[in-house]
Amino acid sequence: MRLTRRELLRGGAAAATGLGVSACRSGDPYSADKPPLPGTEAWRRFEERQVRTACAQCSARCGVSVRVVEGRAVRIDGTADNPINRGGIGPRGIAGVQVLYDPDRIRQPLVRRKGELVPIAWKEALEIVSARLSGLRTSGRADAFAIACGRDRGMVRDLWQRLALAFGTPNFLDRRSVKGGGLRAASKLMMGFDDVPAYDWHGAGFVLSLGAGLLTSSCQSVYFARMSADLRRGPTGRRARIVHVEPSYSRTAAHADEWLAIAPGSYAAFVLALCHVLVREERYDHRFVSEWVQGFDSWRDADDVEHPGFRAHVLEHCSPDLIAADCGVDAAKIEQLARNLIERGPAVAVFDAESSLGRDGLQASMAVFALNALLGRIQRPGGVVEQATAPLAEWAPVELDEIAQAALQQPPIVRANVFGELAFEGLAAALAQRGERPIDTLVLEYANPCYAAPDSARWRRALAGVPFVVTTSPFLDETSSAVADLVLPDHTYLERFEDAQPAPSTGTAVFGVVQPAVEPLYDTRSTADVVIEIGRALGGAVATAFPWKEFRFAFAQRVLGLHRAQRGSIVASSPKAFFRDLFREGFWADAAVEAPELPARFATPSGRIELAPQALRTALLARAAEAGMEPGEFLASIGLPSDLDEAILPHAPPRKPPSASKSRGTIRLDVYRPSTYAEGSGANLPMLQELGKQPTFEGW
Repeated sequence: MRLTRRELLRGGAAAATGLGVSACRSGDPYSADKPPLPGTEAWRRFEERQVRTACAQCSARCGVSVRVVEGRAVRIDGTADNPINRGGIGPRGIAGVQVLYDPDRIRQPLVRRKGELVPIAWKEALEIVSARLSGLRTSGRADAFAIACGRDRGMVRDLWQRLALAFGTPNFLDRRSVKGGGLRAASKLMMGFDDVPAYDWHGAGFVLSLGAGLLTSSCQSVYFARMSADLRRGPTGRRARIVHVEPSYSRTAAHADEWLAIAPGSYAAFVLALCHVLVREERYDHRFVSEWVQGFDSWRDADDVEHPGFRAHVLEHCSPDLIAADCGVDAAKIEQLARNLIERGPAVAVFDAESSLGRDGLQASMAVFALNALLGRIQRPGGVVEQATAPLAEWAPVELDEIAQAALQQPPIVRANVFGELAFEGLAAALAQRGERPIDTLVLEYANPCYAAPDSARWRRALAGVPFVVTTSPFLDETSSAVADLVLPDHTYLERFEDAQPAPSTGTAVFGVVQPAVEPLYDTRSTADVVIEIGRALGGAVATAFPWKEFRFAFAQRVLGLHRAQRGSIVASSPKAFFRDLFREGFWADAAVEAPELPARFATPSGRIELAPQALRTALLARAAEAGMEPGEFLASIGLPSDLDEAILPHAPPRKPPSASKSRGTIRLDVYRPSTYAEGSGANLPMLQELGKQPTFEGW
């Protein structure tokens, strides 16, 4: 039988109509009659409310308002009065509703039995954890407990650290070393800022963005998207210029006034070439450098030994003619850009934490801060500023019992960095070694290294060797499904209550509140409450460290500090009135500072901005002595110049010459972070997967 084209189309339409009728019979997704959910029975038909809270999809912690209809969250918008995002919201924030209603959420605790994760009750799950931890303390093995917390700030992170201290384990790790990267390290070493810096965008006349995902993946992307419009309108009548330097054509590059395609891994060399031009032509801020910078000229140590300074180094080694080939940017272009920084200023150079995670991230970060020092733009209008913090009250200090005191004398499984912090990225190797005192029980909180970390197979093998792994993921992610022995599922952020302490952005102190927009859908629990329950169940000194019945009491104890400060966006006569206004507004913000001011002294050994950081010099000498090596030999072994004076100055790491054979040339991987990547998660959200990752890429 032959069908004409008309008959084929007619038959296809009939089939489609039949399928449509069938689909409607199974339930209309747009029907006003919705299936029941917890708490919705208290709502009137078509009733809606706006719940002000904070987004938890990244560490920016933007202020948002959740539209809730009949007890169901249906839309998320930014709040215009929050100084972090000023009404804007990124794709991750918009996708928050899909986080809440993901059909693959874990609905109750799970335990692994006979190789499979099976549901159990919360009472049994917490008894399993408490019994295991009590056994470790009783047997004198408190240090066999480890906590890897994926958060780098906030009260939930502080509760985990408090549990580790009271329990007696030195093995508490958070994500500060990863999230801050080389940028935070350089900020601490050179300026004494114990975090990544913030920026005074309002006063900038020229923004040099060095691989910073200001309109893509940075914590400041939403804020900068708003600020870039102001910069281009020019509040003082002059339009600011934005130049973006990056190997790939990102969204930030697409929206900048100019994009310079730089060779991967050459940020430090490029920035030092700019410094060379400013120093050679005497165009830097002489007064600022003279009064506030150490290490620019040659200097003498306590033994009266003279050391060369930054000036001599950049003049000898960092000429644009020498560096242009490595950077892939013409020398004349570098010269022109350096002059524009002065002529079109005030100029600020911006580098972000993601870009500073590479091998040369510390050197590139130090070079960027050195450039800002030459421009006179550190803790000055239009420049790099230290992020102010909210005046929260402190919890009572932990009193250690004998078990904790003895266990804390044991060395941690991961080696500390120059700040004495344990490096999260070193955990996989430490677990794989299984030394004399291996980890018995490991908690992974807000972390999915089997998906998000480089070489995830290595993490999978290392975690598989740990006898008992606990995760708190609300989803059956790669780490939970592969290695978890117990899953204590957290609420999503639209169901739970916690603080929201944002990553540095504007310099103004902001404190947000994450509060439930809807009733919890499943039998999950807030991780903050779970930590307190575990601590109280352990009894003795550990329980004493957790005097609160629920997290909300611990929260209130610290937030009273904001009320006592009697300043900022919420000032009330009584604590009750303060909390009422805080929950209604969703955030507290300090009064905006009109212009940044230089401190009496920076928190560095010299009290100044150090281009040759003395803390880095001390740390490198200590590491060399620990390794039993001469300083020069040790420095060469870790990829630094063998000359200690050069090693502590911002310098361009040596680049290997390309191979003569084209088939065996040097290949560099340029890793980028798309706007849809949310702290190691987001792969389960269709709304994010459908977005193109770069301007020229197709979506999923």
